[in-house]
Amino acid sequence: MAKKNLIEKYKKASPEERRMLAEKVGEAACNYEIKIRGCAQSVLAAIQENLELGNIDVYKSASGLAAGVAGNGEICGALLSGILCIGVAYGRDNTEEFTRTSKTYQLARARAGILTDKFRKEFGSLRCNEVLSKIVGRSFNMRDPEDYKLSGSIPEIHDKAANVTCRRTAIMAIETLLEDDPNVDSMMEVKK
Repeated sequence: MAKKNLIEKYKKASPEERRMLAEKVGEAACNYEIKIRGCAQSVLAAIQENLELGNIDVYKSASGLAAGVAGNGEICGALLSGILCIGVAYGRDNTEEFTRTSKTYQLARARAGILTDKFRKEFGSLRCNEVLSKIVGRSFNMRDPEDYKLSGSIPEIHDKAANVTCRRTAIMAIETLLEDDPNVDSMMEVKK
């Protein structure tokens, strides 16, 4: 199930140690977003470095997820990176398991659903444009050069988005990664 990383160590940690880790990861995600820009890679880098999860290829794979997938304002890139981390930690890892009967597939899917539910409850939507509108009062079309420039020229807007979206999403992702395994028995199919 969980690959070589620090997840099992932190699953055994006290609730206070887990909370402190989540806060540390949230702070790192916020700082990365302010420094490097790109919610997806910011959240991913913070989780990767604190849980020793994944590698540079996983980080690179998140390049196009920012601003709601390639700047389209759709599903939040920070959320997608949290889901990527769940897949790296718990997902199926060989072609023998490419079935819906795979317990690792069902566990990763269930955890991704838990994170998605937390995110929707926190922000009211999974869509980047709607989350930004809620946090900063408007959305930006990141594929439009003028709107793209505007979004980056108002530091308080970017910093507020980083402090809220990246920080909170990283915290929720850590909580979800470290929770007890969800019950997926009802989702398991009988192998034929």
